[in-house]
Amino acid sequence: YELAWDSFSGLPVYPEFEEKRHVLTERPSAWAGLPLIRGWDFGMNAACVVAQLQESRLVVLREFIGVNQGADRFADYVLEQCRMHYPTFTDQRRNWIDVIDPAGLQRAPTDAGACAKILDEKGLSPQCGPVAFVERRQAVEHFLLRQLRSGPSFGIWPADCPILMRGFRGGYR
Repeated sequence: YELAWDSFSGLPVYPEFEEKRHVLTERPSAWAGLPLIRGWDFGMNAACVVAQLQESRLVVLREFIGVNQGADRFADYVLEQCRMHYPTFTDQRRNWIDVIDPAGLQRAPTDAGACAKILDEKGLSPQCGPVAFVERRQAVEHFLLRQLRSGPSFGIWPADCPILMRGFRGGYR
């Protein structure tokens, strides 16, 4: 399915996603004093999502997509974009939590080394996310289902996350 996500065979991975509940009506901003979270997924079409846990709400702020970029070049692109969009979050080890797909620990023939090592060499401290699909799905489901007094515990700004929105709308199956 890659980036097109127009093939709707099978069941949606996140049927709990409700556009009326989870799509933010105003552009969110990063809160000073709280770390930003970068979720990395490497491959021929690499992706990185920037989010922040604001009180008990997971707010997805932005996505970055790298088409046909190796891990090194994609990481440089994301770090430059993060400097531009989040200029006050300058300390890569204190202001950011970097979580990678466990596959990022493996060396790939298309890269000079393991993606985690590349991020580490750029001053990041990548942590590995859960390996099992069920754990990964449940981590997102937790925020999609939970309701806070102030609203749902998951919010996304679609203008800055078009590919992620297509996945939530049913393209990720």
